[in-house]
Amino acid sequence: MEPPMALQTTSGSTPVPDETHEAPSALPHAVQSQERSLVAGPHTIVQNAGNKNVINTGRDYVINNNSAIGEETSKKVASIEERLQVVCDKAFRVEVHGWLAAPAVSQNFNAAQKLHLEGTGSWFIEGSEFSSWKESTEHFLGIYGSPGCGKTILCSLIIEEVKELCVSRPLSGCAYFFFDGRSSDQALLLFDNCLLSILSQLARCTGGIPGALKDMYRAHGDGYDRPSPKSLRQTLRRVIAGFDHVYIMIDSLDECRDRDELLQWINEMAEQTDRKLHLLFTSRREPAIVKNLGFIGRLREILMKGSLINNDISRYLDSKLFPTDGRDEETRGLIKSELAKNAEGVFRWVDLQLQQLKKCFTYKKVQEQLKKLPTSLEGSYAKILADADPLEHLQLRNILYWLAFSARALALREIAEVVSVDFEALGSPTFDPKCRYGDPTVVLTVCSGLVTETDGEYHDLAHLSVKEFLMSDNIKAGAVAFFGINERICHSVIAQTCLAYLLNFDKKGSISARTISSFPLAMYAAEHWVTHLLTSEDDTPPLHSMLLRLFSLPRSYALVNWAQIWDIDKIYYWTRTTFQKAVGEIAQPIYYACAVGQIKVVEHLLQSRADPNTLGFYGTPLQAALICNEHKIAKLLLGRGVDVTVQAGRYGTALNIASMSDEYKLRIPKQPLVAISQDITPDYYDHGAASFEMVTMLLARGADPNAHAGHNIPLVSAARFGRHIEIVTLLLDRGADIDAEGEDGTALQQASGNGHLKVVTLLLDRGADIDAEGDDGPALQRASGNGHLEIVTLLLDRGADIKVRGVCSTALQLASLHGHLDIVTLLLDRGADINAQGDRGTALQRASLWGNLETVTLLLDRGADMNARGENGTALQQASLSCDIEVVTLLLDRGADINAQGDGGTALQQASGNGHLETVSLLLDRGADVNAQGDGDTALQRASWRGHLEIVTLLLDRGADIDAQGDGGTALQKASNNGHLEIVTLLLDRGADVNAQGDRSTALQRASWRGLLEIVILLLDRGADVNAQGDRGTALQRASGSGHLEIVTLLLDRGADIDAQGDGGTALQQASENGHLKVVTLLLERGADVNVQAGQFSNALQAASTQCHEELRELLSGLGAGVNARGNLYIDIAHPVTRAKDCFEIMSLLLDRGADVNAETEGCKGNMMTTAVAAIRGVREYLVEIRETMEYFDLQERVVELEAVVRLFLEYSATDLSEGEQSLMEEDAMEEFVDAQEELT
Repeated sequence: MEPPMALQTTSGSTPVPDETHEAPSALPHAVQSQERSLVAGPHTIVQNAGNKNVINTGRDYVINNNSAIGEETSKKVASIEERLQVVCDKAFRVEVHGWLAAPAVSQNFNAAQKLHLEGTGSWFIEGSEFSSWKESTEHFLGIYGSPGCGKTILCSLIIEEVKELCVSRPLSGCAYFFFDGRSSDQALLLFDNCLLSILSQLARCTGGIPGALKDMYRAHGDGYDRPSPKSLRQTLRRVIAGFDHVYIMIDSLDECRDRDELLQWINEMAEQTDRKLHLLFTSRREPAIVKNLGFIGRLREILMKGSLINNDISRYLDSKLFPTDGRDEETRGLIKSELAKNAEGVFRWVDLQLQQLKKCFTYKKVQEQLKKLPTSLEGSYAKILADADPLEHLQLRNILYWLAFSARALALREIAEVVSVDFEALGSPTFDPKCRYGDPTVVLTVCSGLVTETDGEYHDLAHLSVKEFLMSDNIKAGAVAFFGINERICHSVIAQTCLAYLLNFDKKGSISARTISSFPLAMYAAEHWVTHLLTSEDDTPPLHSMLLRLFSLPRSYALVNWAQIWDIDKIYYWTRTTFQKAVGEIAQPIYYACAVGQIKVVEHLLQSRADPNTLGFYGTPLQAALICNEHKIAKLLLGRGVDVTVQAGRYGTALNIASMSDEYKLRIPKQPLVAISQDITPDYYDHGAASFEMVTMLLARGADPNAHAGHNIPLVSAARFGRHIEIVTLLLDRGADIDAEGEDGTALQQASGNGHLKVVTLLLDRGADIDAEGDDGPALQRASGNGHLEIVTLLLDRGADIKVRGVCSTALQLASLHGHLDIVTLLLDRGADINAQGDRGTALQRASLWGNLETVTLLLDRGADMNARGENGTALQQASLSCDIEVVTLLLDRGADINAQGDGGTALQQASGNGHLETVSLLLDRGADVNAQGDGDTALQRASWRGHLEIVTLLLDRGADIDAQGDGGTALQKASNNGHLEIVTLLLDRGADVNAQGDRSTALQRASWRGLLEIVILLLDRGADVNAQGDRGTALQRASGSGHLEIVTLLLDRGADIDAQGDGGTALQQASENGHLKVVTLLLERGADVNVQAGQFSNALQAASTQCHEELRELLSGLGAGVNARGNLYIDIAHPVTRAKDCFEIMSLLLDRGADVNAETEGCKGNMMTTAVAAIRGVREYLVEIRETMEYFDLQERVVELEAVVRLFLEYSATDLSEGEQSLMEEDAMEEFVDAQEELT
């Protein structure tokens, strides 16, 4: 097999696997999945040996393995960083970043960058303070300025400068955050989100997931729990310690909602003795901020005022006042002098005055207007509102409500759509398309001066000062009091707008996946109406009336459409898709009313005889209320006698849900937005007392503490999260089986793995089986792998079997893998078998893999067998794979067998494949066999495959066999396959056989298939045989099948046989099969035979027709239908999907050139036309069976495509259709399906 390849190569290209192999993973078998967590869960990526985990090298290596790496080691790694590749598991990286769910800040950065005027801010960028801050960590910088003075734009300029600096400075990382108080979106308001964003950005700087971040992910149940504030701070400190320099820039510190926590963190970071951090922030100079940070001796303040800003304002005015604006030089001079004189360093004020002066062109008019200009930002905003068209007042106010308190940034189309809801309609607000603006950009006119006017898709209030004015006491007492904002009223208006919008979809076919784009506010309304309603705490008649309509009995179309637009049953936003939920899967109104906390609606539905035991995704309405922490509704349902023993839904029983962590349950995205005047406290997330009460009530009403259904059992759920030991005690007192095993193991295993010492002690005191096995091993293994020393000690003291091997590893192996030196020492002292084998090797091999030098040294000193071979090779092979030169050196010094073979080959092959030049050089110097074959290749082949030019050169210099054959061919073939031009050139220069055949093809065939034009030219120039045959045909056939027009042209010009036949037929057949119209045209122009009988599709026409219906084939196959069985249409599902339009054009072209439509179709009865007609019949029969599913519509569209093909065939065919076949083509035959579509909608 081909060696696996890294995600990046030194040549900058991304390797693509040869078609004979599966897409290679980041690492060979030697690095198959490690126990990333000993707490198995539904979101755990790695659960078996077939998955791959993360191995990071270079910069990430430092962070993974050193919390405080020495300067010398840092310099050594930095010096070879460019030659190292970060190898990581992409799926794990995506999983962890998805779990962090850090808010995106690039939008704020990009918006500020667009507003930056060249040359402004140079007073700071070129100043000594900034220069000193970049080079030294001796001080932090605080940049203070008044509202509107340009702090955010300056911050964006600083970020850009630092980004460029980090590119040239090894082992440096940068991260930034923009607090933004213009809307109520929590994403850019909360300190925890700031930490999440900074941590996520620094992780991306490493190219993988730092070890500290992996540990945090593991400690929070592999993504079950949100990261705690304490763990975020600790993890961030550990990650920072792995860099030489970390630059963190925070804009608008004063706009942080939980500012005290942010200020405390800055103080903590200033006290760190390991000074790696360069911290800079911008803020208004508020007394509380200055006082709180006043004890930081290393903080230097810069005030944005006076001459520092005046030059920038002058330059800004010059950019806005230019000769073509219709004013003469004297008038422009007057404007500039007056505005510059009164600006007081506030760009925002200058910009507003320029807008007011737009219609003044004469000197006199300008002079008059300048005398009227307001002197403050508040006065400017009041003037804008006073000048607004009275007919637009209501619309303007509602738009301002939305901009001030939307749950996320709004696109211009969404903002404009707000006015489509008529608040003056009788009864309640109503959607009226006649109220819409004809052009969304009208919003920018109506709200001129109050909203951002950038070219971007999303818009917001122009500045925080706009929101502050609208909410101030000053506006309430002035002439524009109508526009004053009350937060809860705003949320109520937004909620009513959303509900009115959704209620518009209360009829069949009113919205679908194809028409949702015509309703710009649909997605926002479906997702966020609940959050606005809960925050408003409004129960006015209009709102209540709309809620009763949405949750009416029988189930309304509005409810069905809401559930299909936004599936609230999905925990993770990235798993949500619109209109993918079948109608039959949508629950009854009472279920959704419970989930979104509408207790009055629930009472109304119960009075209307709604079934309180109906089922939805999470089970009964009671279970839905519990998973969403709606305890009042749960009590209401219990009071109505609902069945508490029902076993259904994702988490099995109501008791199991009640026993879970409340914080996890609140991940259902329905919690209220944080009010502007409200502080976030732990009580906001922690409803522990209520949970205990719910567990007590459920048990009193007959809930079975041992019921096992769905995800887990109550005792395991309670022990896993460990927050409420009272619940664990209560369940045990009520008869819970202490050793019962849930999906995640026993209660003791979960408590041990998650570090809950008190719960572990309780369970042991109650007689829990200390050595009980689970899918992820007994309690001792879980505690050892996750670094819980106190629990490991307790378990050993209570008699845990130290030698028990779990599913794949012993406690010692897991502790060694994760570098828990204290636990490794304890286990060895207690008699752990140092050389015991696990599924992934010994303790020494596990420690070597992750570069845990101290652990490796300890194990060797204690007698570990360094040459023991595990499933993934020896310790030396593991260390060579993970780029740990110190561990490799140590093992060699201790006598490790340098040429030992493992599943991934020798140590030399491992190091060569992963680009570790220093390790390769060391191994060769110590006597490694340069031509050793292992795992199907040599070191040279593996380095060539991955694109490591320096290593290839070194291996050749040391005598590597240049034409040695491996499972995937020679080094030349592998380099050609992956587009490594420099390596291909080097190999040819060193005498590689240009026509060597591997097990599948030649170098030319591979390069042609991949579309690598430069390499194809080079190989042809060096004598490659253009017509050589491989298992997949000639180079021409490979290039034609892949659609590489330039290469096809080149090969034909160089003498390629146009009608040569291979396994895939001729070049024309391969191009036709894959829908490459331009290549088909070229081949026909060059004389290709259109009716050659070859390959699996017999001829080019059959190949082309096959791909026209590929989407149909895949869809039917996925639904369990068989087209071959129903219609005998020969379709190969293995081919890529191609646009039907291109295939249709190809068939037309082939028929025009003489293709025989009446030729018999190989493997089928009849010719192509009759088989296509038969396929239509089969699909229509199947449509009848699935008419109650959403897939019905997609299949119906495919029928139309099939009919178009048959009609095309009829134009070129002498064959008549039978009467029955003709009836299939009648337009009337589609009517029943149109009717069915309407019914389903």
